[in-house]
Amino acid sequence: MAERLIALFLNTGTGWIAYCAMSRFQQYPRSRILRVLVFGMMYASVNMMITAGDAANILGVLCLFSAGTALLIKGGWMAKLSMGAVFFSLAMSVSGISNGIVFLLLDFRSMEIMKRGLLISFLIRLLFWSVFYLAVKNKPKETRPKLPWKVWALTDSLVCMPVATILVYLLGEDFAVTTGQTVLMLLFSWISSMGALFLVCELDQNQRVMEERQLWKMRSLYYKNLEKEQLQIRRMKHDMQNHLYTLQGLPAEKKEAYLDDLLGALSVQRGEHFSDNPVVQTVLAKKASEMEEAEIVRKTDVKIPGKLPIEDLQLCALLANTLDNAIEACQKLPKEKRWIQVRCHCVKGMFLLLVENPVEEEVQRKEGKLVTTKPDRRNHGLGNGEISDICEKYHGTVSCETEKGIFSIKIVIPI
Repeated sequence: MAERLIALFLNTGTGWIAYCAMSRFQQYPRSRILRVLVFGMMYASVNMMITAGDAANILGVLCLFSAGTALLIKGGWMAKLSMGAVFFSLAMSVSGISNGIVFLLLDFRSMEIMKRGLLISFLIRLLFWSVFYLAVKNKPKETRPKLPWKVWALTDSLVCMPVATILVYLLGEDFAVTTGQTVLMLLFSWISSMGALFLVCELDQNQRVMEERQLWKMRSLYYKNLEKEQLQIRRMKHDMQNHLYTLQGLPAEKKEAYLDDLLGALSVQRGEHFSDNPVVQTVLAKKASEMEEAEIVRKTDVKIPGKLPIEDLQLCALLANTLDNAIEACQKLPKEKRWIQVRCHCVKGMFLLLVENPVEEEVQRKEGKLVTTKPDRRNHGLGNGEISDICEKYHGTVSCETEKGIFSIKIVIPI
């Protein structure tokens, strides 16, 4: 009875630690019932007893993990495939290593020794997963990897080797390998899987740095324009006293003409003020300049507070991607038909963004998401999926419709 309680405690701890570690890389569903199912999947996967030639348990875990990842985990199928393969490889490697170490240390001559060996195996698994969790626990859940499909494909190619190693050495019964050799091969499989996982994290971090640099460049341009305005104002103040003295000495019939010339010379080329929120102001100012260059008529109605509970990078992505799509659509139309209307408000605890523009053709959709019309669809259209991902993260909604040649996209996020 005591052995069973200890085994249950070790297995539950291992399952929970693996569940928490996986949450740093995969987005779990909001439903508590579904989260319990995810925990059950992790519990069964990491605690399964497997040995060389044990096809039933190994393939059972593979099917369970594949189905659970596909049905319960959120995100794109490439990301789920890559992360699922990595965690399957980790789980099977640790299970095989723990069992192999026990077989090397103990001689199973009695039931008592077998029970003790099982407890040692469970303890080794707990230690492996604890080390892994300590390595990733400081990684915020909000920074789950979001990478282009090519990077996920690269990850899959790297994970193929450890997964193949597991299947060959654990499913194969005719390989003349010792237990020590099996443990060594599975250890290399575990290290390879860890390397692939941390490579994904590093690539994702580089992607975020690039996005931050883009936002920084937009902000830099905005503040440079502000500096120019301030310089013009200082020059005006410096010359104003001389102009007033000149006006005082002019006859009445010449004052009006002098004032007209003065107003024209001293006019400040001010950038349009959209919002007190620096991100909203920066993005809209940049996109307004692009619309002006493309000869697109712009209508804006923006009432956003200085601070929002949406991260700067993701707020920038929402505005920039929706406006980029609108600008791209307008550039396909004759100049006299180009216009974009932007409405952005915070009302009753909701962030509302509505962008409308005329379109040349019906907007394509796939699985509820917008599809780019550019020829190279694999390298373009990533922003459309990012809009949906951001809305999903903040429990918001995104809806699109085309009516009478006018496309509109509406984003609603509770704040």
